[in-house]
Amino acid sequence: MDIGYGSHEAFTRAFRDQFSITPEQLKSQGHLGNVNLVEAITLNAEPIPKIDPPRFETIPPRMFAGIVEHYDCQMPAGIPNQWQSFGAYLGNIPSQVGDAAYGVCYNFDAEGNFDYMCGVEVSNSTGLPKEFQVLKIPSQKYAVFTHKGHIAGIRATFAAAGKWFPDSGVRPFEGANLERYGKEFNPITGMGGLEIWIPVAD
Repeated sequence: MDIGYGSHEAFTRAFRDQFSITPEQLKSQGHLGNVNLVEAITLNAEPIPKIDPPRFETIPPRMFAGIVEHYDCQMPAGIPNQWQSFGAYLGNIPSQVGDAAYGVCYNFDAEGNFDYMCGVEVSNSTGLPKEFQVLKIPSQKYAVFTHKGHIAGIRATFAAAGKWFPDSGVRPFEGANLERYGKEFNPITGMGGLEIWIPVAD
């Protein structure tokens, strides 16, 4: 629970997907001989040394649909597990627009809490799974930053983007931030890069 899994079952599922064995099976066999251990992946919020200047895009109103969870800004460790749950729906979502998946951060409050949607763009809300929520975003201009490297470093890119704004003359606008995961992103390896879309004043 401390590292972001919502339940014992969620942890067991993630463990089995990674190691092809459950924690209980591993414990009962008493050795690690048949398990390929991996280094722990931590979400690093330290700014990266340099970030490429963004490009700017203005998009029309859009509708997103997906699974939503609520997080403390300092403790977003449950997001990878949320994506794992959402992955079962990819490729079978009615009215999906395009092939990209999106992480949408919105409803920020004064304490730093926010809602996070794992979702896709849709043309309408008909026939969506009952677990899904729908979010409509108005037309908005965005600064689009590229995150390179492993997904675990995404918070560092967000932090670097935040440091880019004060000297840029561009003013961030209160609204939903988007993470865009296109074909180049590999959800198994966490590599391939993605885009971070931050709303800006027009």
